[in-house]
Amino acid sequence: GVNSSVDFSTSRHTLATRRQQLKAFIKAISEGIWVAKTNKEIAFRVMQKYLKVEPRFLESTHTNYTVRLHPEKPYPIREVLEAAIEDMSPSVPELKGKKSSDFADSSLVAELDKEGFFEQLKR
Repeated sequence: GVNSSVDFSTSRHTLATRRQQLKAFIKAISEGIWVAKTNKEIAFRVMQKYLKVEPRFLESTHTNYTVRLHPEKPYPIREVLEAAIEDMSPSVPELKGKKSSDFADSSLVAELDKEGFFEQLKR
């Protein structure tokens, strides 16, 4: 199976005209995920307060939904996109012949990766 965490989408126009804001957004989300994965105390407090997770489910929720489902670097998962295209193609004829690369742009994540952002989180 393929794991997926969360998807974000925007228009190509916004990607072109507001790159710095989108890059800051990806950094903020990535930092939050990193903190949640590496600091159980904070993660548990957030899960209890905002998600109303009962104390007896904190450990399993953290492991199953925070640690396992969120990749270290938030590149689009090609297999997930291709599965969605395949599933929707019968009812959306415009999707026939489309590839995941027609819908996903990983350039901002690639920029952050090249700049060493994700490695800096580990320090």
